[in-house]
Amino acid sequence: MLSTEPISAPVPATNQDVLQVMVESAPVAIVAIDSNGDIIMANGKLAEMFGYSPEELLAKPIELLMPERFRAGHLLYREEYEASPRVRPMGSGLDLSGRRKDGSEFPVEIGLSYLRRNGTLIVMSSVADITRRKQTEEILERRVRERTHELERRRLVSDSLRDTLAILNSNRPLQEILNHIVEQASQLLHADAGAIYQISDNDVSVLIAESAGLTLHSINGIVQQRLFAPLPLST
Repeated sequence: MLSTEPISAPVPATNQDVLQVMVESAPVAIVAIDSNGDIIMANGKLAEMFGYSPEELLAKPIELLMPERFRAGHLLYREEYEASPRVRPMGSGLDLSGRRKDGSEFPVEIGLSYLRRNGTLIVMSSVADITRRKQTEEILERRVRERTHELERRRLVSDSLRDTLAILNSNRPLQEILNHIVEQASQLLHADAGAIYQISDNDVSVLIAESAGLTLHSINGIVQQRLFAPLPLST
């Protein structure tokens, strides 16, 4: 039995429809703005990244997605880009930040591209959350600093030991040798003061053989420690 219902040809997809499908199916977060800087398109990945729904972002200024301290300056950057649009990363060499709906900030990497529709410039931006990369970079930088510090410390210890051995094998006066040892020990230990002193097991006397940076208060502290130190147990 033949159908009497009219057969209609499929409605061709418009350029807007095609663009919308491409943006929404993209594997990265994408936002598009018009010449006024207002958001005309945002895919689900971008909306989720910033804590919004796609509908909440439509017709909002793109500056909504960045920290307030950068918004005024971004207006100038938009004008410069509109005057000479090209495919490029945004803020090359700079640390860029995004601002979520809840006000929290996170590091981002942004790529810029553009197209023209009916003579109007449309700027497309791909946004990547690089929080994990930044954390990894900070860990690596901290390890490099720690390793560099340790190598420098070992070099200082080696130099100090070499100098100390040299002065011990010299014919210099004992007082000069002790003074050198105290100064070297204070520097290596980053101490404000140091001393070489002798104590007797039979009494509480303290003989300061050499010191650096010691005050009378410090010396009294050494004496007090000696006075109240526990006596060795006899066997």
